Parts: sequence; C-alpha cells; structure tokens
Amino acid sequence: MIEKIDGAPTLRDWPVRIWDEGEIQPLYRPHLEFWLKQGLSLEHLLFVPALPYQKKSVEYMLAVRDGEILLLCREGDTGITPVCIRRDQLRYAALITELLYSRLDLYWSDGGAIHCSSAAFNRTTLDLFLPALHTLLGLPMDFDCRQAAEAHPRPSALANEHYALYQFALDAYRLGPEIRECHWRYLRPAFFRRKKASEDAAVLSCCMQNGLFIQRMLGNRLAAYYFPWRTIGSSSEYRSAGADTWEIFLDGQIGEQRSAVEFLLL
Repeated sequence: MIEKIDGAPTLRDWPVRIWDEGEIQPLYRPHLEFWLKQGLSLEHLLFVPALPYQKKSVEYMLAVRDGEILLLCREGDTGITPVCIRRDQLRYAALITELLYSRLDLYWSDGGAIHCSSAAFNRTTLDLFLPALHTLLGLPMDFDCRQAAEAHPRPSALANEHYALYQFALDAYRLGPEIRECHWRYLRPAFFRRKKASEDAAVLSCCMQNGLFIQRMLGNRLAAYYFPWRTIGSSSEYRSAGADTWEIFLDGQIGEQRSAVEFLLL
C-alpha cells in the first residue's frame, strides 16, 4: 500500500512570533544571546518551520534590529548556520512569490565576494518579513509604501495599460519617495492561442532616488528586485545586453568574474 503524504500548506508551516524568551529553542539560544543582551525586541524575532511542500526548505529563526538582521538556519538535528547581514553589506534583494510560496533572497558582500542567503515562508505572512527588507534598505521597519504613493502618485498611463503592474509599482517606493523614470513591457497571448502560447509575462522598471526597482511577472511567478544605487554605481552600470535582456553589474565578484545579474525581459 502506498502512503500518500499531504504536502499542502497548513497553519503548521506559518512563522511563529516569539513572545517570551522561554519560547526560544535551546539549539538557537546561544546564537541569540548576544543580541538579547543588547535589547533585541522580541517583536522582530521569528521562528519559521520548514515548508514540507518545498524541496531543500529548512527551519530557521530570523532576528531583525536597526540596520542588521540575523538568520539562523538549522542543519540537521544539532547544527545551526548563523548569517549576520548589515545594511552596508547588502548588494541587492529579491522577493520571489509563486502562489502561497514566498522567498526573500538577500545578496550580500563579504570581502569582495557576493553571497546569497534566503528566507522562505508562506506568502500570507509577508508582513512579518517586511521589517527585515526595510531595515536593510534603510527604511523604518513599519514603512508603508502607500503613504509615499499618495504624495507622488504612480504613472496614470500604467494604470490604464496594465493594472497589475500598476499595483506592483507600489513596491518601488521602498527605494525612494518618487518614481523618476518608469518603463514597462508585457505580453498577453490571444485567448484562442493560450493553450499553445507561453503564460502572460510582464516587466516593470522604476528609477528611484535610492535605487533601481524591477518587477517581473510570468504567470503565477512574481519577482521584485531592489538594487541600491551604491551597489550598481551610476546609470552606466546597467545596460541592455541585447534586444530582450538587461545586465546589471554589481560591485563585487563571484570567483574571478565580476558579478552581473541578467534579466530576460520577455
């Protein structure tokens, strides 16, 4: 008889906010002791179970304080891999979403090399993870993009042409109070060709005061990218690599090659 395992998302997969230090598992406590002594607010301390419906998903804890985060990933039954990322180390961030699965990818530098640390979670609990993104981008942890958009609205032409991208453009305000330059492109297969054509696809780029924001859509998969200007330098540091791609060069290296992020537009 074959046993069927239910891997559907449930409440068991939801992050747990720590309300009391006694709730911290003994395996994690030694790595948090220093931050706790310095007055870490439990409001920004999370325990996140592994997601059974995602391969290679691991259990971890996430601690956030001003300008810095601590990611403690569990390795087996006895090991913890601690990663501390400061605001000045962040090269860029990517928020990936597909249905109920979300993942915050943080690309950070250490001695010239660029590393990636990820935090996966159930999409419905996104608000618990935004303080980590906000503090690394130099924002208040409770930053609200909607308030910034009220002072400097998004392009009305975008709302008329692609309302989904218009909604996602709110996230661009995490890189500045005003959209200085905005470009978008999209593909919608005709209804009678949808069974044979690729999924709906769209891309949006916004030049902001503090960086470059890019939003990509491909069917149910969404990806938002945040590139601080200090990471990619002047506007000459990102360019078109062809008719349908962009390359963004980062201040750092992977091995002997300068790091570049390539975006396939459509």
